[in-house]
Amino acid sequence: MYYNIPLTQQIGVGKITLGAASLAILLALSYFLEAQLLFLLIVMLAIWIWYLVRARESGLSEDTPFVMILVVAGLLVSIFCELFYFKDAFEPPFQRFNTVFKLYNQVWILFAVSASFAVYQITTKLRSAIRSVWLVAVAIFLISIIIFPITTAIVLTDGFTGYSGLDGMKYLEKGHPGDYHAIRWMRVNLHENTIVLERWGESYTLTGRVSANTGIPTPLGWAGHEIIWRSNQTQVNQRLLDVDTIYTTRDHAKMHGLLRRYGITHIYVGELEREKYADQVLKFDDIFDVVYEDKRNSTAIYQVIE
Repeated sequence: MYYNIPLTQQIGVGKITLGAASLAILLALSYFLEAQLLFLLIVMLAIWIWYLVRARESGLSEDTPFVMILVVAGLLVSIFCELFYFKDAFEPPFQRFNTVFKLYNQVWILFAVSASFAVYQITTKLRSAIRSVWLVAVAIFLISIIIFPITTAIVLTDGFTGYSGLDGMKYLEKGHPGDYHAIRWMRVNLHENTIVLERWGESYTLTGRVSANTGIPTPLGWAGHEIIWRSNQTQVNQRLLDVDTIYTTRDHAKMHGLLRRYGITHIYVGELEREKYADQVLKFDDIFDVVYEDKRNSTAIYQVIE
């Protein structure tokens, strides 16, 4: 009875049985390993590889195999994320966070391009009546997925009333003019072998703005991100204590020792430094030469001279 089924005639009962057994084993393993997504990805990978081989053998246009390769690549990256992760400061159950976060960006691009091609292929092969229903469904889907990016753009730009352009420092010019003008000066006047000291801070804050906008190294920027990527909290903690000490200590010998340790050539004192260290930064006026000063915005840059 089973031999009359077209599928069995094309593939064979033995291959179907082997495939079913393999699926059962994978399903069992995925359940015990708590990796149900891995099971689904492997099954999808096997199907797409099979279709890719068939497409090559049938002599289809190069477009279809290429798109299938994109899908296979996306599935392989997804499977990688299920089996491996890059070690950072995150502990279980979040140890895969950055691996998935970074690599899935590429996966979505691969799948998005493939999905666009698939929609076109399906549309061209449907009959007129069914095609109309299909296109309406696709239109509804597309409208639904663009609601979020459009509304988010409106909210974040205050209705597109703010600045629009490629100047990544424009926010500083408007909200932090002292930093803006000092950074522009540093870009022109400070060159190689320069290391600037600025206030360290937490992730997603304004701290680190000098180093980020000039490319000049600094002992420590966003402490949280440094801990995550370097997996050395002891070293980061030591650096933040040393930065604080340079700005606050009255022991000149200790301060100069720390400056030499990190090869610091310039000390930056701006709005954020005065906010954290208050009047303690005034000591630099009596110790180092001022190479840049903006009294209106309480910003100064000192050159370290031994």
